[in-house]
Amino acid sequence: MKRDLNRNLTTILKHLDAGGLSLTNFNKASTQIERKTNLSKDIILVVLYTLESYGYVFRVYHLEDISYHITPKGKKLIERED
Repeated sequence: MKRDLNRNLTTILKHLDAGGLSLTNFNKASTQIERKTNLSKDIILVVLYTLESYGYVFRVYHLEDISYHITPKGKKLIERED
C-alpha cells in the first residue's frame, strides 16, 4: 500500500515537474494522471491540496487561471523515489 501511495505521489509530482498543471487544462491532464494512478479527479485535487500544505507544490494565481507547480522540496522527493 505504501509503495502504491509513493508511486502515485511521484507520478503527480513528475507531471507537475514537466511543466505544471493549469486548472483550465485540468480535465485533460487529470485524465492522463488518472490512467497512471487509478485515482479519480477529486482525489487528485485532494492530493494536490495536501502536497501544497506540506510544501511540495505551490499554487500560482493568474488573472483567469490557477496553476500548480512543484517546489524544490517536491523535486527532492522525486529524486529520492527514483
